[in-house]
Amino acid sequence: MKNNGFTIIELIITVILIAILAAVGTPLYLNYIDNSKFATVKPTFNQLFTSLKVLKQKEDSSDSSFISGNENIENYFQIKLSESVKNNWDFYYYSFWGYDYFYALGKNKRDGYYIYAYRSTSIPNWQWYEGKI
Repeated sequence: MKNNGFTIIELIITVILIAILAAVGTPLYLNYIDNSKFATVKPTFNQLFTSLKVLKQKEDSSDSSFISGNENIENYFQIKLSESVKNNWDFYYYSFWGYDYFYALGKNKRDGYYIYAYRSTSIPNWQWYEGKI
């Protein structure tokens, strides 16, 4: 008798192995995508932090302020946002009672990405939060 193909058991085992690889690989890939979205905006936050430090030295730090929109952020902090950051994130800054807050919200509302950073006069280091809404 001539053997011309795979048996049903061999096909079932192959399909099961592919399903297991897909089940393991998909969450890892999605986590990689999430991390890359946050990685694109973190250098911009560092620019904002540095610029804020310079502005706080020049101005009275007790003033309250709220700034929204990428163009307003660029003008106030005198930095240039990259096009990829402008296209994918909306920035917000506000300051009151000795606290500074930065928000970056992903423009793709389906994804719901956000990064939030704050500091106060009693906590000189920035506290970071990031995730999906």
